[in-house]
Amino acid sequence: MRLYHYTTIEAMIGLLVNEQVWMTDCRFCNDKKEIVSFLNQALEQWKDDARWDALSDRFSFPTANERHLADFVAYMTPLRTVPIFCLSRHSDTLSQWRSYANSGQGVCLGFDVPDVFVPSHFAGTCDEVGCKIIECVYQDLDTIDYSAALDEIIVQPDPHHVIEKIVELALRNKNVHFREEGEVRIALYGQQYLDYRSVNNRLIPFFKSDDLYGQLVLKEIIIGPKLDFDEMSRAISSLLIEKSCKAAEIHNSARSDGRVIGNAELARLDRMQAEMDIRPTFFDCGLR
Repeated sequence: MRLYHYTTIEAMIGLLVNEQVWMTDCRFCNDKKEIVSFLNQALEQWKDDARWDALSDRFSFPTANERHLADFVAYMTPLRTVPIFCLSRHSDTLSQWRSYANSGQGVCLGFDVPDVFVPSHFAGTCDEVGCKIIECVYQDLDTIDYSAALDEIIVQPDPHHVIEKIVELALRNKNVHFREEGEVRIALYGQQYLDYRSVNNRLIPFFKSDDLYGQLVLKEIIIGPKLDFDEMSRAISSLLIEKSCKAAEIHNSARSDGRVIGNAELARLDRMQAEMDIRPTFFDCGLR
């Protein structure tokens, strides 16, 4: 399926040059309040449920007297986090240009995303690492069936999987007012090794995923409506040739004049570059 990622020019360069997808720790994403709100509501609904009591006793979760959000999050944090990569079903949406692509001065990357991801393993370990697609459901918190959600949780085999399932349920549900985003999240399970970066004076944990990059196929780059299409398309074309992503088409935002650079134009640029014997060098300028 085709999904879209709105981002800055710097992040696009980092993704293509480093051949990595940077997945943000879900506890530090833009929608972290939604995760906290879900946990608050869920723990309130489950506090008198015998199934949750049994699960808490089985895995030594915080006791009844301590079972509020802060203690539970403090418990889950050292256990396991879930990095995510956020995409949309919709391309060229004004609200997403504004929110995620530098107010229209970024790009929208269109990827062909597999229905199922191939798992991998950390070198020297038997820990399986896998990605899962989570399609957001837009609904108010008080309309969620928390009993059914608990049914999904209690069958998990260990505390790590319990925490991951709770986080997955939290990531699945999103405020109805953001329905226009059509968000789909790719979540990474089974790892605990994070890097850190500074974004707008915030320290953000994230995970660099070579495996996810290798399973996504870049098919489109839509240039933001506030950018110079001719200049940006030439630069991006050179970058795509350098990184052997020649199947990707470069579009202008529909809010501009709608021009497209397709395979034929990329091939022409490739021939010109070969004739001139010039290979541009691109430095590692990802989001560090």
